[in-house]
Amino acid sequence: MSPDFVCESCAATTLALAPSGWRCACGGPWSLPPGPPFDRESIDPDGSGVWRYRQQIRLPEDAPQPTLGEGAGGWRRLSDGPIAALAHLEPTASFKARGAAVLAAWAGLAASPPLIEDSSGNAGGALAAYAAAAGLACRVYVPASAPAAKKDFLRAAGAELVEVEGPRPRATDAAIADAAGTYCSHAWNPMFLEGTKTLAFQWWEEHGDRPPPRVYVPAGQGSLVLGLRQGFGELAAARPGFRAPAIIAVQHRTAAPLWSASGAAGDPPPPREDDVPSIADGIAIPAPVREAAVAAAIRESGGRVVVVGNQEIRAAQERLLADGLWVEPTGAVALAGHAAAGDGADALVVLSGHGVKPAAL
Repeated sequence: MSPDFVCESCAATTLALAPSGWRCACGGPWSLPPGPPFDRESIDPDGSGVWRYRQQIRLPEDAPQPTLGEGAGGWRRLSDGPIAALAHLEPTASFKARGAAVLAAWAGLAASPPLIEDSSGNAGGALAAYAAAAGLACRVYVPASAPAAKKDFLRAAGAELVEVEGPRPRATDAAIADAAGTYCSHAWNPMFLEGTKTLAFQWWEEHGDRPPPRVYVPAGQGSLVLGLRQGFGELAAARPGFRAPAIIAVQHRTAAPLWSASGAAGDPPPPREDDVPSIADGIAIPAPVREAAVAAAIRESGGRVVVVGNQEIRAAQERLLADGLWVEPTGAVALAGHAAAGDGADALVVLSGHGVKPAAL
């Protein structure tokens, strides 16, 4: 059974399957307490996608298990470079498939459809697809300026699409104001992280007690940072001597709130003329919902924040294309950060979104 949700700000609790609201009355986000140590004997060989690890996912045993085969992307060693997690090859063409699978399962027990989300593209597309797999209606609010290919994917996945003029926060405000359903934000609902953490479990299952010393991830809302920190933490709790990797969060020069929050000295590098507007729309988040928790996860893992701009991201895209890998600009951010840090082959970079949506270079 799911444990209670706990407010990250005031420590109030609420039933996970009957929460008092999409956030705490104090305005803080709900979270889950640390998960149980990873039990290798609990892996379900017949489970599909994230549900191979259903004993680590804190939902009732009889919870629905919507899946589209997430986790099939696997890994690849880049030419003269690090290992890449091919999360851009997930069923919804982004890493958010894992989180959406668990969020849709939770919604099948705890939400009144339609499921309501706000997104610039990837999160909304993932939730729409998994809501369809779970038989749940979904409505997604998007900025009118979002890439056309991402909006096309939302429509194809069966979501009701609501375009909102103006900056990204207006889409969020419109989604929150919609009372004709349940707000199921990937940024606010902690069940999303229960899916994201399974990337760590899959790495361990396929590589054993050899975690990469450093993992580079793009960081907007920070769900990859938090999910990987949680997943590798549950592995470390069960395996003496297991050393969880340092998490390197990569942000864009136009939106790097984690730089100072994570303890980096001085101000982040300022944007260059070519950085405006940012081509990494997926991480254009000036105020992450879980900023304090994400910053703490980076620090506690021994990681740091690396900041890049459009020029470095385009170079990373070109490098990946030379290896036959097509990712969107945000999807290349982790590799751009790896190059900016001057790191070597002994690292993992997460390619987070496919180039089909969009293919900017």
